[in-house]
Amino acid sequence: MSDRVLLLEDDDDLAAITDALVSGAGYEVVRAASVDAAIAQCESALPRVALVDLQLPTRSGWDFVQEATRWPGMRIVVYTVHHDEPETVERAARMKVDAIVGKSSDPMRIVDVIRSFDN
Repeated sequence: MSDRVLLLEDDDDLAAITDALVSGAGYEVVRAASVDAAIAQCESALPRVALVDLQLPTRSGWDFVQEATRWPGMRIVVYTVHHDEPETVERAARMKVDAIVGKSSDPMRIVDVIRSFDN
């Protein structure tokens, strides 16, 4: 695994902002706007961390989380506006997600979570 971070986000503006923030912290960001594109990125780029939006076109971010078991060393961070809803928290725990970050949280929280995996 590398210092690559997969950003699975279909909102172009939010993806650009998050990409700038994470790459500004020294990580290489690869982006995908759909689950299928994210899977293809994982197969070629081998990211160490995946930031996963849940609300995506055609397939949900949860579908990606389930598929991500193919890459057991990759850390999964669910990045959603629904971060504090009990259903989201419970499902993330069941699916062994490494962290949940709210889109409304301090943007540096994303970088802090990614850096926490460096240890």
